Order: sequence, then C-alpha cells, then structure tokens
Amino acid sequence: MKKIILGPLMLSLVLAGCAGQTGSASSQPVDSTGQLSSSSSSSQPEFVSTSHYSGKGVSVSGILSDLSFIGYAIQGQSYRCGIKVDNVPSATAEIDLSVPGIVTFEGDFTNGFTLSCLKVGGTILTVRDSTGFMLYRAPINVKAALSASELADHIVNDVRYYDAVGSFYDSYQLTFISATAGYIKATESGNDYGSLAFTYDIDEQLQLSQDMYGYELTILMDDSRSPLLLTSAFAYATGDIMNVYTKDGIVGLFAGVL
Repeated sequence: MKKIILGPLMLSLVLAGCAGQTGSASSQPVDSTGQLSSSSSSSQPEFVSTSHYSGKGVSVSGILSDLSFIGYAIQGQSYRCGIKVDNVPSATAEIDLSVPGIVTFEGDFTNGFTLSCLKVGGTILTVRDSTGFMLYRAPINVKAALSASELADHIVNDVRYYDAVGSFYDSYQLTFISATAGYIKATESGNDYGSLAFTYDIDEQLQLSQDMYGYELTILMDDSRSPLLLTSAFAYATGDIMNVYTKDGIVGLFAGVL
C-alpha cells in the first residue's frame, strides 16, 4: 500500500515535538543568559496578523513548531520547547507575552523553555533583540481538552469528515457515523477503493504523543476484504485533527471538516 506523502515542512512538523512536562513557570521576559529581563510585557500585539514570524536566525522546536498544525495548546498542560537565536549573539534577546495570565513561559535559550497553559484564551509570544527589533512572534491559543465521551460525540455529530492533508497523489476521507463505527474513502495511485467500513473503540485515558494530548482509537477492519487496513488513530484532545495508522506506520495527518 502506498502511504500518504507529506510535504517536507509538514513531515518535519509531524515528527517534531518534545515530551510534555508539569510544573509552574514565570511569564516574565528572560534574557539570553536565562536571567529575568527588566522589560515589561506589551499590552497589545504590534501586528494584526497572527501568522508565524521567523527570521534573523531564529528557530523554534517542540510545541512552538507543532502549534502550526495542531492549532491549540491544552489547558492545564505543560510542554517543553526550544528557541534558538543565531545572529544576535552579543545582544540580549527578550521574550514577552501580549496577554498575561493565559500561559507562563520559563527557561533559557541554552536549556530550553517550559510553556505552561493556565487558562483558555490567546496570547502572542514575541522575541526581540536588545534594540527592540522583533526576531520572532507566534500566537499561542489555549483550549480545553474534550473528555473521551465529548470527543466521541464531536467526531460523529460535529465533524462531517476528516480529510488527509499534505497528500499530493492520494486521497483519504475518514468519517465516523456512530460511537463505534465509521468508514474511510481512499484513492491511492489512481485506485479507488470506495468506502471501507471499520469499527473502533476510544481509550478514555488522555495521552501524550509528541506534543499532542489526545485519545487513542483502536480500529478494526475486515482484513480479508479491505486493501487499506487501519489499526489505530490518535485524536487530538480538541477533536480538530487525527493521526491515522496502519500496522506498517502512519497514513497521514487528518484535519476535521465541519
């Protein structure tokens, strides 16, 4: 079976991520030595757009990279992440948050940071050099996790289907029609498989996979009839996206279509 082909950026994001951690954090700015900065957080973001910004040799890892496709961090959870500033080694890089109280951000540029999500809402993380020039900015939006029962209701009643993203040659649509059953429509290399039925069960324990807090779905299909044998899926706790798997590996990242 031919697997879904992800673009280089999407593939790197799917594979990126750090383990989540618990613990408190400070929202005060820190400098490149890890010390608290004397500058205060701005009360308003400078730009209307919430697009990610990178440049001047700034790169990010962990949750800051993964937010570009998972969309939200989860309330009550903490994540490890990194920010690397290459082209301003002699400058003091400062970090601030546009709206205090949504998240806290603690750490340094050498050892990494911990993002702790305190409550639902949105803020913008900004990295500036010592002159105030913006090196990097990213929106951080926090959402509450659905319970397993809420997820089951959401994927059946709120989402029309989950569509695979990043596929250039193949097409997949995953639909849940009840709390125990669904089907996938698949076309691979010009071969149209039609609708392939499956049953599934949701593990009620919230789990962490990469930087995704969510729920494991065990999928059963008739292996004597199906050319695409799904074995599991991992549904993000907001219900927005899923990773879908066969026994041989990932089929792809699926986004919900409402």
